[in-house]
Amino acid sequence: MKNIKTISLVTFKTGDVVILLMVAAKLYLNDNCTVFGCDVDETIKYPVFYDFINLNYSPINHPYKLPYKDNLFDTVIGSGVLEHVQNDYESLKELNRVLKTKRYLIITFLPNQYSYAEFFAKAIFSRGHKRKYRLKEIKKQLMYVGFEPIDWGYNQFMPTFSGGSRLGEKKAFIKIIEKLYKLNSIFENVWLINKLSANLYVVCKKVDYF
Repeated sequence: MKNIKTISLVTFKTGDVVILLMVAAKLYLNDNCTVFGCDVDETIKYPVFYDFINLNYSPINHPYKLPYKDNLFDTVIGSGVLEHVQNDYESLKELNRVLKTKRYLIITFLPNQYSYAEFFAKAIFSRGHKRKYRLKEIKKQLMYVGFEPIDWGYNQFMPTFSGGSRLGEKKAFIKIIEKLYKLNSIFENVWLINKLSANLYVVCKKVDYF
C-alpha cells in the first residue's frame, strides 16, 4: 500500500497525460487523465486491466527508446520495471525526454540491494532479481539524468510469497502471512530495520538545472 500512498503525493489534474505501468495506480488518477502504457509484448496480454484504465497501448521494439514524442507526459509511473531493462541509465534518460519539465517520475517496487528476502531467495531457491539497487545509488543515478528526488524510502518489509512460491498456494499459510503483514507498515518506518525491506521507492521531478 505504501506504493499507492507514494503515488498519491502527486496531484493529477484534468487533462494530464500519464504513462502508467501500475494498474492499481489508476485509483489515484483523475478520471479525465489520458493514460498511456508500453511493454515488449506486441499484443495486449491483459485486456480487462487495460480496458479498466482506458490504456493507450504501444509495443516497444527497442532496448530503451520509447515510441513517444518529447515532453509529452505529465507523470511517469513505473513499478517493478527498471531492474529488468537492458540499460537502466539510458532508460532513465529516455523517461526524462518524454516527461515535461517540473513534472514527476514515480518509481516503486525497485529491488533493494540489502533485502533479506532477496538474500534468502538466492541462497535457498537460487532465485531473485539479478539487478538490485541501493537507495543512495538510485537517487544519484536519477540526478545524473536530470531528476531531482523529492521523496524516497523503503517498502514491503514482510514477504508476500507472491513470486511463485508453493507456500503462497497454501490457504493456512496465507492466513498467517495476512496477519503478520499488519506489522509491515511498522517495520517500514523503523530505522535500520527498514533497510532490509524488499523494495525501494523514489518520487522525483524533472528539472532543467540544480
